[in-house]
Amino acid sequence: MAGRGWGPWSRIKLEALSDYLSAFTRASQSAHRSLYLDLFAGAKDNFERGTGNVIRGSGQRALSTQPPFSKVVLCELQPRTAAELKADLESEFPGREPEVLPGDCNVTMPDYLDRLDRRWRRGAVFAMVDQYAAEVRWETLQYLANWRQNERGFRVELWLYFGHALLPRGLGVRQTEPDPEFAERVDRMFGTRQWRELWHARRDEVIDAEQFRAELVNLMRWRLENELGYGVTIPLEFTNSSGTPIYTVIFATANETGAKVMGDVFAKHGVELAKMRNRSKAQKKLDKDPGDSLFSADEVTEMLTGKPEREPLQPPVEPMRYPPNRL
Repeated sequence: MAGRGWGPWSRIKLEALSDYLSAFTRASQSAHRSLYLDLFAGAKDNFERGTGNVIRGSGQRALSTQPPFSKVVLCELQPRTAAELKADLESEFPGREPEVLPGDCNVTMPDYLDRLDRRWRRGAVFAMVDQYAAEVRWETLQYLANWRQNERGFRVELWLYFGHALLPRGLGVRQTEPDPEFAERVDRMFGTRQWRELWHARRDEVIDAEQFRAELVNLMRWRLENELGYGVTIPLEFTNSSGTPIYTVIFATANETGAKVMGDVFAKHGVELAKMRNRSKAQKKLDKDPGDSLFSADEVTEMLTGKPEREPLQPPVEPMRYPPNRL
């Protein structure tokens, strides 16, 4: 299966996922069952632009996790890609028998989970929601949050890809109103039209682009905590090599241990993102003036990238309202 070219930030994201999944299955052994759900599985693996190195996909990483998940369930929209993914994973991981569901995850994943033995609802469950922009629906997130039945109030842990820099592009901010078709998708993802107030505030230059992105992330975190009952949401913003924001991964959990572990994982890979940016900056300078430095790009990267102190996690705040356009 031919993979796609991804930036180094995608590798860092998936390495962070691998780190957390290993901690998740170790901590979940007392639950006797552990379930990995992947709503946007994609191809088995892809490659890193610039280096050509293979980037192992999320399904491979879930199946490679030790201790192993009891069950791995993947969803892929395109039937042909789903069939190829299943064949590739079964060949690489004989005996594991991953489930690969073709079709829209908003339909196929709830249908599958409805048919699953109810004992799985008392196990440990992690859901990877690695959408592109606004493909997942709020009702699907709500279904996942409520699916697990645990006397301690634990919920399905969510890893949500949130395209806070892609949404403004799709909606348009130099128009009188947001793009109607894309706006409806965003309505379905948020489960509310309240984000439109933020869009109007940006259009009217009440907030700038950075504030708009931050407010979108805050609104999603607020709803995950206050509407779906997650105790903690932890964001990590991903940028490209030039430092331009691309998306934020939002981790949602009702488990204090999960929150602590993911906080450490995000801190570690936040440093990797800083190294990526500094390496790009150092390489560009060396390419421009090859004889202007005594150090290699990697050496400059290490000098530029200190170990940043972790700032305390700030909880989401009540979302901004823009009275002239309340919807």
